[in-house]
Formats: sequence, C-alpha cells, structure tokens
Amino acid sequence: PMTAEGYYKRISEINSVATDLFDVASVGFYKVGQLLNRAKKELKGDFGKLKKDLADDGLHIKQQERYMAIARNKNIDC
Repeated sequence: PMTAEGYYKRISEINSVATDLFDVASVGFYKVGQLLNRAKKELKGDFGKLKKDLADDGLHIKQQERYMAIARNKNIDC
C-alpha cells in the first residue's frame, strides 16, 4: 500500500502534467482562432472551403467560430 506521502507525490506529478497540457491546449485554441481570423481576411471565397475541410476533419464549424471569437477578444492576449 502507498503512504500519504506516496499519494501526494503521485497526485502532484499527475496534476503538474495535466496543468501543463491544459496551458498548451489553451494557447493552441487561441492560436487556431488567430489563424482562422487571418485566413478569413486573406482567403475571401476560399475561407468557406477551409472551414468545411476543417469540419470534415473533426473541428466543428461552431467550435471554429468560438476559437475565432476568443482570438478577437481584446481582454485575452497570449
């Protein structure tokens, strides 16, 4: 059986890894939103095709719009 110290150490290690992954994911969502906003400006008519292709690959259109809104938010800066 594990001791309290053993549990503490293991839980702390796992929490540290999870926190790091969450931070990376959060920045990733923001960066995806930034790229989508930039693509919207630059691609014009091809932007709809890009969104559809991304949706077909698993990034739902509604989620793309959320990421874009987050990236446009002036209160958030990564």
